[in-house]
Amino acid sequence: MDYQIVVDSCTDLTKEMMQRFNAVLAPLTINIDGKEMIDDESFDQKQLILDMRNSKEGPKTSCPSPSSYADKFKNSKNVFVVTLSDKLSGSYNSAMVAKQMIEEEYDNLVHVFNSKSAAIAQVLIVHKIFENIESGMNFKDVVEKVEKYISEQKTLFVLESLENLRKNGRLTNIQGMIAGLLSLKPLMLATDEGYIDKKEIHRGMKKSLKRLVESIGVNLDRAEEKILGISHCNCYERAL
Repeated sequence: MDYQIVVDSCTDLTKEMMQRFNAVLAPLTINIDGKEMIDDESFDQKQLILDMRNSKEGPKTSCPSPSSYADKFKNSKNVFVVTLSDKLSGSYNSAMVAKQMIEEEYDNLVHVFNSKSAAIAQVLIVHKIFENIESGMNFKDVVEKVEKYISEQKTLFVLESLENLRKNGRLTNIQGMIAGLLSLKPLMLATDEGYIDKKEIHRGMKKSLKRLVESIGVNLDRAEEKILGISHCNCYERAL
């Protein structure tokens, strides 16, 4: 099958993965204190983290425009798109507008997958799309299989700091201060609808990571048939 996979830049694909899966990037834009960063190959993650630490406000993001998505949908007759959860970003809705634009003008087939999550979950979705294409499935069957896969996905993560939640108004200053003093580390999850929610809160990173690992095994059916994805932000040793 001639195909193209399009992903927004919250998808944690390496350059090698992008080439292997025939994927192209629709970058988000990050704005912090009036400074704008494009989340593409030029993106400086360390600088962003430093800017976030020094800012009194949390960063704001802008999703790719419908026209930027549409330009990438013209490259193939079969286009698969993977976006951030529609509850976290406008990326999915923007891609859906682009899909309508393209299908009105061209005979390309476009399907937009709402990951209902982010980051590593999006990587695994791309992997599943590629795996099904390689097995010889047609467009319709790939869509059906991957949508079912998304409905069964579970995402868990631990936050090192609650500071950005406080800056974005998700926590009061007092709650943020108490969390910092007590070294509270929340174990978070993506809900079935695609929201981010708190699962548990523990004191200390080691305990939270231990609970994360334990939680993975709860009600996990057919583990030998599944792939576990691990992502991190500048803490490679901890991920290992």
